[in-house]
Amino acid sequence: MTTSTQAQDGDLLRRLSELQRELAKLRRQVQPERTRASLPAGRFPALTLNIGEELYAVPLEIVREVIRAVWITPVPEVPEALLGAINLRGKIVPVIDARRRVGLPASAVELDTPIAILAPPSGAVGVVVDRVLDLISLDGARLEIATGPLADAQCVAGMVPGPDDEIIQLLDVHRLLEPAYGVELPETLPTRPLEAREVDA
Repeated sequence: MTTSTQAQDGDLLRRLSELQRELAKLRRQVQPERTRASLPAGRFPALTLNIGEELYAVPLEIVREVIRAVWITPVPEVPEALLGAINLRGKIVPVIDARRRVGLPASAVELDTPIAILAPPSGAVGVVVDRVLDLISLDGARLEIATGPLADAQCVAGMVPGPDDEIIQLLDVHRLLEPAYGVELPETLPTRPLEAREVDA
């Protein structure tokens, strides 16, 4: 390889690195408006829940139901936040561990552990949480969009005051459920009772 070719390759790599930085900057600028556009603009009902000790909420319109824990069948070669899949009245539904999605260690799935079945347009996904709390009304106009590490690491769309002015973290549902997208699930699952078990840390 000639010195001239090496120099050209170096220039191309530097330019590619610059373009990647510019693209990342544009994404950071666009993401808040995209997030705001995907959320209700006015008042909307929401379901509050605990992941660890933190208070979160999801828009009620995407909550299909909340069920008690059932047997979760492991699925091979999937992201670690994807616990497996369940048979929900004949439909195979992937199940996400919300604790892992917000950077917390996994905990035991017990008989009374709630699973929130969320049903965005991309399809139903179960989300294991620590507690399901209440139905409340939130004001989308008061939502402060999350940016930077908070939005990326904790799947948070923004912060919004609750009915008593407590700060509630509104989950970015699309980001929360990302590990379930594109995963190949079995067509059938065995039916078996739940036995309380430890989730691998």
